[in-house]
Amino acid sequence: MTGKLCRSIVAVALVGLMALAPVSNALGQTQAPAPAAAPGQAPGGNQQNPAPTAPQPKDISPTPAPTPPGIPLTVSLGPDFSHSKPIFPRIWAPYTGISLGEQQYINAPQIEQLVRDGKLSISLHDAIELALQNNPDITVQRYYSWLAETDILRTKGGGTQRGVNIVGTPVAFADVPTLSYDPLITSTLSLDQRTIPVNNPLTSGTGTTTAGTAAALGTHTGIANVQYSQNFHTGTSVAMFLDNTRTSTTSPAVLFNPSVQSVGELSVVQPLLNGFGRFVNERYINVAIITKKVVDYAFEQSLITDITAVENDYWELVFARGNVDVQVNAVNLAQRLYDDNKRQVEVGTLAPIEIVRAEAQLATAQQNLILAQTAQRQQQSLLMSVIARNPIGPLLRDAEIIPTDTVQAPPIIENMALPDAVNEAVGKRPDVLEAKTNIDADDINLRASKNGLLPTLNLSGFVASTGLGGNSKTTTTTTTSVVGPQTSPADVATQIVGPNNQPVMVLNQNGVLVPIFVPTIRNTITGTTITPGGLNSTYNSLFTGRSPEFEAQLSLSIPIRNRVAQADNARAVLAERQDQARLQQVVSSVAVDVQTAQITLQEDRTAVVAAQKTRALQEQTLDAEQKKLQLGASTIFLVVTDQQALSAAAAAEVRAQVNLVEALVNFERAIGRTLEAHQISIANAKTGLSPRDTLIPGTDANGEIIRANQSVQMLPNSAK
Repeated sequence: MTGKLCRSIVAVALVGLMALAPVSNALGQTQAPAPAAAPGQAPGGNQQNPAPTAPQPKDISPTPAPTPPGIPLTVSLGPDFSHSKPIFPRIWAPYTGISLGEQQYINAPQIEQLVRDGKLSISLHDAIELALQNNPDITVQRYYSWLAETDILRTKGGGTQRGVNIVGTPVAFADVPTLSYDPLITSTLSLDQRTIPVNNPLTSGTGTTTAGTAAALGTHTGIANVQYSQNFHTGTSVAMFLDNTRTSTTSPAVLFNPSVQSVGELSVVQPLLNGFGRFVNERYINVAIITKKVVDYAFEQSLITDITAVENDYWELVFARGNVDVQVNAVNLAQRLYDDNKRQVEVGTLAPIEIVRAEAQLATAQQNLILAQTAQRQQQSLLMSVIARNPIGPLLRDAEIIPTDTVQAPPIIENMALPDAVNEAVGKRPDVLEAKTNIDADDINLRASKNGLLPTLNLSGFVASTGLGGNSKTTTTTTTSVVGPQTSPADVATQIVGPNNQPVMVLNQNGVLVPIFVPTIRNTITGTTITPGGLNSTYNSLFTGRSPEFEAQLSLSIPIRNRVAQADNARAVLAERQDQARLQQVVSSVAVDVQTAQITLQEDRTAVVAAQKTRALQEQTLDAEQKKLQLGASTIFLVVTDQQALSAAAAAEVRAQVNLVEALVNFERAIGRTLEAHQISIANAKTGLSPRDTLIPGTDANGEIIRANQSVQMLPNSAK
C-alpha cells in the first residue's frame, strides 16, 4: 500500500513539473499553467466526451501533419502611389487631389458567412485568411508602404523625402544642392496705362503747345512673357524665356509708335565638381526606393508576426477546449465516485466520511472545470480580436469559435543542421534583409557626401537676341537753295568777309556793289507717311539674330573650412559602420533565435512522448486502484489521488501536444518560413492596379481604395 501511494505521489509530481515547464512560443510569450493558459467560451460548452470514462486527450497521430490547403493567399498592397497621374488625355489631372473615401471598420462578409447557428467553425487556414482581411494591425502597417511610395513620387519630381514613421528607415543627406526635375512654365501678362505730366519738353520729346506749356506724356504698355526651365539628373539646368513688350506713346520723338520689342534667351548651367553626375543628383530617388524596400520588409515582418500570433491563438483555443474536455471527464469521474460512495454508505458497507471525501473531490473537479471554461472564453475572445475587425458585431458577439483542425504530430524538421537553418534564416527573414538594405542606403549617402566636400565650380552661358519693330513714320521734304541775306528766321546765311573783317563787295548786274553770302539749303516738309509694323517684323529681327548677345562664364565657390560638408561625410561613414554592426547583431540574434527554436522543438517532441506515457500510466494506476477498492483492498483517498493525477496527466498531455505545434510555428518564424508554409505571397501593384487576387482591407478587387459603404471580399485564386 505504501509503494502504491509513493508511486502515485511521484507520478503527480512528474505531471505537475511537465505542466509547469516553461515553453517558448512563437512570439516569446510566457505560457501559463494548464488550467488558466487558454481562454475559452461559455460554461458547459464543448462537452464532447460526457461518458464517465477515464479522461482521453486529443489523439496525436504519428503521421506527418497535412500540408496547407492548396489555395494560396496573396496579400495585395493595392494602388501604387509612386507614379503620378498621366497628363493625357486629362491635362488637368496632375492638378487635382486624390479621394480615398472613408476607412472601413466593418467585418469582411466572409467571416459572417461562416457563422452557422451561433457557431463559427474555422480551420487554421480560415483563421489566417480572415486575419488578412480584418486584422487592424495589417491595415495600419499597409499604410507605411503607401507613404514610402509617395516619397518615391516626390523625389522623382526633385523633392526631398518626407520620411516614414518607422524606426530604421533610411533618409538621404549630403551638402549638395537639390534640383527640381519637373519642368516649370512661367508666364506674365500685364497692361499699363499712364499719363505723365511733363516739366521738360525737350527730354520728354513732347514739345510745347501753342500756349507755350509742355504737353502731357501718355504711354500704354502691354507685356506678354513666357519662361521654361528644366533641370536634369546630370545636374544640368536649362532655362529659356521670351519677353514681349508693346509700347505706344504720345511723344513724337520715338522712331516706332507703337513699338514692339522682343527678347529671347537660352541659358545653361552645368556643375563640374559639387553636384556633378547622375548618381549624386538621384540620391533622393535611390534612397526613397530603398526606403520602400525597407518598409516592405517591415510589412512582411509585421505580417509574419500577426500570422504567428493567429496560429498561437488558434492552437491555444484548441488547448483550452481540450482542457475543458479533460475537466469535464474529471467531473464525471468524481461524480461517479461520489454516487458509488453514497450507495455504499446507504447500504452500510462504507463509512459516511467517505462521502465527504468524494464530495470534496467533486467540488474541486467542478471548480477546475469552471476555470477551464473561463480560460476558453478568454482565449476565444483573443482569437476573435485578431480575425475580426469588429469582434463585437451582431453575429460575432455571442458566436462560439469551433476550431476544426486537430493537433497532430508535425513532421520532423528540427534535425536539420544548425548552420543550414541559420543560413536559410539569414536569406529569408525580413529583419535581416531590412538590415542589409539599410547598408545600401548608407553607401549612397557616403558617396554623395564625398561629392559634397568638393568646391562649387559651375560652367554657364547664354545666348540672347533682341528684336525691335512697330509703326515707323516716314516724311517727304522739298529742298531749296537761298543765296543772299537771311530772309526768314529759318534761313541760315553766312556773309563772306575779307582779311580786314570787312564784307567783300561785288558788282551785281545793275552795277551796284552788294555783299557776297554762302548759299543756304532750305528743307521744307511736304508730307508724312506711316509704315505699319508689329510682332512679325520684331520676330523676324529676333530670330535672324540681327542684335545677338553671347556670354560664357566659369564661377568657382570655395567654402572656407567646409565644416558642414565634413560633418555630413563623417555622419555618413558612422551611419554605415553602425548599420554594419547592427547587421552582425541581427545575424547573431537570428542564430540564437533559430537554435533556441530548434532546441525547444526537439524538447517538446520528447515531452509529448513522456506526457503520453505518463497519462497511460495514470490510467492503468486508476483502473487498478478502482478494482482494489471494489475488493476492499484500497481506500477512497488513493482513488481520489489517482483521479487527480490522471486529470493532471491528461491536461499535461494536451498542453504538450499544443506546445509541440506552437514550437513548430516558432521554428518556422525563426527561419523565415511562415509565409511560405501557408502559401502567402505579397503582390505590389506597380501599375496602379492590383491583380484580382486575395486582398487585405482597404482595396477592392481592382486594387482601388475602398470607399464608404463598400465591403472587402477575399476570394481564392481558383474562384476568380
